[in-house]
Amino acid sequence: MRYLQWRMLPPPCEPVLGSNHTNQHSNTGGCGMPLQIACHTDQFGTLGQITAHDVSEIARQGYKSIINNRPDGEAGPQQPLNAEIEMAAKALGLNYAYLPVVSGQITLEQAQEMSRLLETMPGPVLAFCRSGARSTNLYMLAQQVG
Repeated sequence: MRYLQWRMLPPPCEPVLGSNHTNQHSNTGGCGMPLQIACHTDQFGTLGQITAHDVSEIARQGYKSIINNRPDGEAGPQQPLNAEIEMAAKALGLNYAYLPVVSGQITLEQAQEMSRLLETMPGPVLAFCRSGARSTNLYMLAQQVG
């Protein structure tokens, strides 16, 4: 199998300040830690692992779609399951896609599917994986093959 190589993105944009000067990207997620969303464009952001509890905050920030790039069980039984996050997203009316990618082993087919999802899912779109890096790399590859 042939794997793709990618160019790294520039550093993520600065968080957007709300009208009350609160940092919209420094909110508390389900684990009590801030959601560290890296906004790459006004229509796409990436994030590390989320839980079903984080989905309401993601929706509150205006995201319309979520793409999960992390394979179930990658971190063992403590990792939230795709089905749990998908159920929470759909309950809030968000679009959801599961496109699991093994770190460092992104294929052309996965990049093409990510490109298709980005073209067809309502934006803004948030993609997540363990740290956000693999989703970022997959996004960059999708831009190149799309």
